[in-house]
Amino acid sequence: MRLHQSQRKLIYMLIPLCALLGACAPDDAQKKVAATPEDMFTESCGACHSVEDNGPTVVELRALSAEELRAGIRNHPTAGDISDRLSAARIDELIKYLEQQ
Repeated sequence: MRLHQSQRKLIYMLIPLCALLGACAPDDAQKKVAATPEDMFTESCGACHSVEDNGPTVVELRALSAEELRAGIRNHPTAGDISDRLSAARIDELIKYLEQQ
């Protein structure tokens, strides 16, 4: 499925908004959202990275080294500095999850 440019722009605008809303959730809700690396990927990354033409797919991400993934996560082009929301340990968990896919 190919998205039109206007649909892509809308998605790119919604991602930071969703991240902001997630940051405003009560502490106990945040713990439930990202219980496992799989949950973290599905809820935070899967909207774009599991759909062709929205960002690199999981297959394309797996081709990257751990350092390339870490840099990409930390300096995400549409979600901002993810390391503000995820600890280095959680980013490592996410990278291990991606490597196993």
